[in-house]
Formats: sequence, C-alpha cells, structure tokens
Amino acid sequence: MPADVFQDIQNKYSAYPYDDRYARYYQDQREALRPAFAYFHDKLNTLLGHMNHKRERGGHYNADQSRDLLEVIRDLGQLRTNLKRVDVEVSLSKTYEDALERCRTFLSPSGGSPMPPDFEEIPIEDYEAILTIAADIVRIEKAGKEYPLRPLGEGSYAIVYKYKDLEYKMPVAVKVAKKSLAEKELDRFKAEYDVLAELSSPYVLAVYGYNETRISYAMEFCDYTLGKYISMNNGNPKFDFSKRQRIAQQFLFGISYLAYKNVLHRDLSYTNVLVKTYDAGVVQVKLSDFGLHKTQSSLLTRTGTEMKGTILDPTLTSFKDYTLSNEIYSVGFILSFIFTGKEAPHVAGAKLGAIVRKCTDLTVENRYTGIQEIIDAVAALDRDSFLA
Repeated sequence: MPADVFQDIQNKYSAYPYDDRYARYYQDQREALRPAFAYFHDKLNTLLGHMNHKRERGGHYNADQSRDLLEVIRDLGQLRTNLKRVDVEVSLSKTYEDALERCRTFLSPSGGSPMPPDFEEIPIEDYEAILTIAADIVRIEKAGKEYPLRPLGEGSYAIVYKYKDLEYKMPVAVKVAKKSLAEKELDRFKAEYDVLAELSSPYVLAVYGYNETRISYAMEFCDYTLGKYISMNNGNPKFDFSKRQRIAQQFLFGISYLAYKNVLHRDLSYTNVLVKTYDAGVVQVKLSDFGLHKTQSSLLTRTGTEMKGTILDPTLTSFKDYTLSNEIYSVGFILSFIFTGKEAPHVAGAKLGAIVRKCTDLTVENRYTGIQEIIDAVAALDRDSFLA
C-alpha cells in the first residue's frame, strides 16, 4: 500500500503545472512528493500573494481566486491525510498554516470573498521550503513503563529521585513535592516548574514534564552539586585555575541569562548550582532550585517579607525588596568558593579579592551594577590571581 500511495501522488502532481524554481527547495524530500510540494508552494504563493494585493485595494478577494484557494486548501488537506495513513506526517510552515486558518473564516465559493478589515498582510516565502516531511516523528513505545526510583536528596519542600530511562538510555531526575506541603507551598512548587519550563539556556536545568497527579516533575540529571564537586576536587592537581575559571564563567553566564529574562533566583548556594560531567573532564554548570525565584511580572509576593535563602545579604531587610544587587552578593560568595574551595568569602589575591569584595560590599552602591561587569572581571583573571 505505501508504494501505491506515493506512486499515485507522483503521477497526479507531475502532470500539474508549477514554477520549476520551487522544486529546488524540495530536493531533500522524498522524490515522489517533490512535484506535489512544488505545486502547492507555487499555488499558495500565487493565491496568497494576490490576496495581499487585494487587501490594499478594497479588501475584496476575487471569486475565481476564492474558489481556487478553497480547492488548494482542500487538496492539501487530502494529501496530508493520505500520507498520514502510511505514517508520513507533512508539516506546513506555521506562517502559512496560520494564514490558511484565517482564510477559512471568510472565503466564499461564489461571489468573491470580503476580507476582514483587520486582515494583515501574509508573509510570502520565496526562498525556502514551506512543506516538510516530519521524518522527525517518533513513535514512543514506553507508555505504561514503570521505573524504580532511587532517592538522591531531600529539601524543605521536595524529595529528588533518580531513575535510568531504558528507552533513551539516560538518567533522569524526578522532583516530588512532599505530601505535607500547604497550598501556598504547592503553588510555589508549580511556579518553580513553570519558570524552568520557560527558560532555555545550557546553564539552567532543563525540565521535561509536570505530573499533576503526583505533584512532581522530571528534570535533567546532574552528577554533583557545586559544593560537592569543588570540595572533592580541591586536592586534585589537575583541577587548576583554568578549570575553576571556566566553571565560574559558566555560572555567571547562567546568572546573566536570568537577568536578561528578568528572573531573580534569590536562593543561590553551593547546593542549588549543579554540575553535569562528561567524558574527557568536560563539565557543565546548571542553575537549579527556583523555588524562591522572583520575576518582574509576578514578583511572587507570596514569599512576603520574611527572609529566606541560604546566603543572606545583611543589607536586605525585606525579602520582597530583593533586587539584582542582593543576587550579586550571593554571586560573590559562590565565585570565592569556586576559586578557593572555601565557603566563607576569601579575599586574598589582589584581582580575585577585588571582585569578591565588590560583589559583597556592605555599601550596596559600591557593588557591581550588572552581571556583565563581573563576567569581564573574571575573564581578566590570570593564574597569578589564583595563586596569590
């Protein structure tokens, strides 16, 4: 049956006229589908281009073009349906998909079609494919599989577990809310997942899905907390200045990304920064545990004025007034720890000491005003700064 479907499509659309220039955008698609894709690309560009023209001239789409576009929409839908029967999913560019959805609301098969007054111009794609085969579709066979969970750690609000996903052959972490949590704490747990799901950075922990029933979510597994990783490598001669500097820079890139997204972590610590390890000594720093985060839009005032967090800025009197300056105070502690292995801010060494002191200065106005300044200062450090 699959061969018949492809042959029928090829025979049908090879006989249809289309501009050859569109065919070149589909060279990497199945040979039998190239004529169909080129034909629909040509027809849609012609008909939607005419619609853009009519939009500027009274907003009445001609009767012939209305019927043609309705026919093209119907035929394209039928093509996609037929291919779906043989497990081939055809995707249409979102711009075109949205445009056709709008057109369906006003197209008429007779008398032409009055266009809505607020109808916006449709972007026409002349240089890239608008139809693709989602060979990219994956059948997930693991539904219903159960995996034993192994506890990794426990905090005030949740317990973190680990399991080995046999389908993808990778470890996955699961954070499960404690059953004793009050409603506000459960809201905070869900808010933590929501903000992580919205963030996309190699320096922020990735989350994979929220389970409403169990009140848990799956997330990227990391091998160590920053505290454990630094502590176990302090005596390792291979764990030199350059490695510490790269870790510090990755940490700062993560904080810089949060600042760009108007997110304040508010609970940076040696345990809330994670380290993922790879072969050949490669490591990746990941920011995690966003239970106390604050965004510009929500402000998460539920945390109130009560002071929370691990590294507390002594200049902060109300937690709801927490700003980037207070985040920078915690950044100073963590940078000092990365470079020296000591949890209390260590300010020996002229250059390193100057960075730490400027982050943690008790006169807030003397602190760095942005993360990029700290990134530049850390990039300028050299081996002598580390040894001094």
